[in-house]
Amino acid sequence: MSRGVGLASALLLALGAAGCAHAPRTPVAAPRLRVAAFYPLKLGESWTYRVHSPGQVATRTVTLVGKNGGFYLDDHGGALMLDGYGLRDRDRYLIEAPLVKGHTWSSVLSVEAIEHYEIIAAGTPCEVPGQLAPGRCVVVRGSIRQNAHVVLVNEWTYAGGVGLLRLTSGVSLDRQPVTPQLDLQLVAFHPAP
Repeated sequence: MSRGVGLASALLLALGAAGCAHAPRTPVAAPRLRVAAFYPLKLGESWTYRVHSPGQVATRTVTLVGKNGGFYLDDHGGALMLDGYGLRDRDRYLIEAPLVKGHTWSSVLSVEAIEHYEIIAAGTPCEVPGQLAPGRCVVVRGSIRQNAHVVLVNEWTYAGGVGLLRLTSGVSLDRQPVTPQLDLQLVAFHPAP
């Protein structure tokens, strides 16, 4: 085996191991916009969404029903946690500080699977169901290459004091514009009693 191939393999393995191990990171200085303000986590809170996918429209309500190891658990098997770096699920940061347009981060799920994220809007006005005045939102775009021809692209919009306002998901084939696959929109937010 050539030295170049061995070095490349070692680097890939190190990147994979570092990503899977979730090595400690240096805390980010307190940003102007706080991640916690964009996703309230209190037991009993619920969000009702209208979900549009090809050939299907459905309504889904998600409620926070428990807590385990710092994670808030919902009634659909999801888990969310706020920490000093951002909002995360079990595998990745969904929103990472600082909340400024252009901030990027990655999540290494395996040697072959690396998700890339970018804040594309921060503190922008947005309409929130049930609120009379426009809210402030943060928009995150994430992508992961599935193979040489396919990239999955997600875009999350989070509203201050509410949480996930909208999720769009699509596929880009051979670097063409994204073909929509899913559109999830908040229709009601029910704060904890």
